[in-house]
Amino acid sequence: MVVTGGPQGSATLPVGDRRGGVAATVGAVVAVVVLVVLALAVALVGMFLPMAADGCGTEGTEGLMICGPFGQLVVLGAPTGGAVLGVLLALAGFLPFPLRYRRALFIGVGYLFVLGGLGLGFLVAFSGW
Repeated sequence: MVVTGGPQGSATLPVGDRRGGVAATVGAVVAVVVLVVLALAVALVGMFLPMAADGCGTEGTEGLMICGPFGQLVVLGAPTGGAVLGVLLALAGFLPFPLRYRRALFIGVGYLFVLGGLGLGFLVAFSGW
């Protein structure tokens, strides 16, 4: 049995009709803008975390990390530092170097840094660690 009308080759799109790169770039820019807004919110929340030390000096608070100077530094520095590093990492994904899915990787790691800094600040402020 002979089948007629089989594959005749592949059709390539002209360069002007390819929209995948533009859509991916727009998506990455939107993700970074959302990350910057999230980083600003994290830094704002991080400014209020030292208020957890208001209970220091009362009975049962001896040895809490938040009651010492290093704990105060961690509570202030972790959310702010995580926010700054996360945004810088996300922006580094736009640098031209050969790595597949570099934008998605760098933006994802940027989100992890921002949320990880906030998590570390909350851990020290409220857990008694």
